[in-house]
Amino acid sequence: NKCRNMYTNEFYAIKTIRDEDRFRRAAIKEIEVLNYLMEFKKTYNKNHFPIINFYQDFIVDNIQYLVFEIESINLYDYYCKNYFCINMDFIKNITKQICIGLQYIHTKFIHNDLKPENIMLNLTTKNVKIIDFGSTLDKYQYRCSFYHQSRYYRAPEVIFNLQFNEKIDIWSLGCILVE
Repeated sequence: NKCRNMYTNEFYAIKTIRDEDRFRRAAIKEIEVLNYLMEFKKTYNKNHFPIINFYQDFIVDNIQYLVFEIESINLYDYYCKNYFCINMDFIKNITKQICIGLQYIHTKFIHNDLKPENIMLNLTTKNVKIIDFGSTLDKYQYRCSFYHQSRYYRAPEVIFNLQFNEKIDIWSLGCILVE
């Protein structure tokens, strides 16, 4: 959802977490990952950090809300609307940014759900930001989660129920680029 801060007139994206235990657990994990990445961002000294800016979270009537910067469009919707206008320079630009974002995520985590819907594009700057860390896994802990990656971007080691690591995100990126 899009909302406006009444005091500053700035717009934000609000993610509403369903009032169910499994979604609450995912939200707690997502907040942990986002806080880590926002701390990591403080050490990053360039203008563009290709991970969505997370500002805060709050609970109202047992519903969890997460507050993010707002971006123009996700990569899937952009692709659908601009299929014939996408050129190689654009693809190279977003690929580089996604790789940089994954480099930071992979210091500690596996995104585990990289897909065009989880990459936001700013139409003005043509910068991308990776979003949705609800399925993220700690790459150094035992993984007992049942959900790993969206079907069309799923790595072979996940399909065959083999041991996997952060390279499954790279497979997903390759699927996105081919698409």
